[in-house]
Amino acid sequence: MVKPATPAKPKKTQLSKKATFGSLFKVSLEEYKSNFRTFLIFLLIFIGTPLVILTSIDIFSVLMNEETQSFLMTNSYESIPPVFIILMSFIAVIVYLFTYLFTTGAITYASIKNRGYNYNRLVKAGQVSWLKYFGFLIVFCFFLFLLFLLFIIPGIIFAVFWMLSIYVFFDEKKGIMNSLKKSKQLVKGNWWRTFGYALLLSLMLIVTQWIVSIPIAVISLGPTPFYLRSNPGVFIFLSVYSLFVNLFSALLYPIAIIFYKNYYFALKKEKGI
Repeated sequence: MVKPATPAKPKKTQLSKKATFGSLFKVSLEEYKSNFRTFLIFLLIFIGTPLVILTSIDIFSVLMNEETQSFLMTNSYESIPPVFIILMSFIAVIVYLFTYLFTTGAITYASIKNRGYNYNRLVKAGQVSWLKYFGFLIVFCFFLFLLFLLFIIPGIIFAVFWMLSIYVFFDEKKGIMNSLKKSKQLVKGNWWRTFGYALLLSLMLIVTQWIVSIPIAVISLGPTPFYLRSNPGVFIFLSVYSLFVNLFSALLYPIAIIFYKNYYFALKKEKGI
């Protein structure tokens, strides 16, 4: 068992009367950095391990099988057995879905409960929260899907109104529908502010991830000669580097979760509810 680090408690936002993006991001980054080692261990085990296994299977299957290896030379998926594609895709989706729900639910639940982060607490939080989180997301995404299906604008409007609903769900245990209503109540009068904060944070995280992904884009999409891209060594490099990018992206999750948690508490404080 991993020896837990001494946890630093997630602090309820100590901010001025009206929290700015800068003040929220500053306290969120401090909370993230003080718990980085815990997040790193937790995400490496629950996201890194499955990704390493899947990447290893992918590399081994392609390089050790003549039919799949021909994919490197032809760049055509017709050379790969359909059963292999279907099986690997199915496994990847299931693994990604579970690891995403487990890790994201765990960090969100732990942050909102204000009991501090350590490996064992995050594991227990994941066990408690992931099925509830899954059920919440199904209902949340279903309602958004209907709104976007009818009209794009209402979908965007309510996506912002409901942005904090998962925190209400875990914090106040109001049920899914009441959590959506409470989130709308918190964001009401702060819609453009919430939208702007979410847009700015998303851009910061996307640009950071994009910078890290440049080598993959250069080799895969750039003017790199095809014979180089089809080289087994390059294929291994792309697979391993993609693994690194996915792990790096996973390490960005806690920043967004902590930021919105702090924004949630800031809005509660501002509105006195």
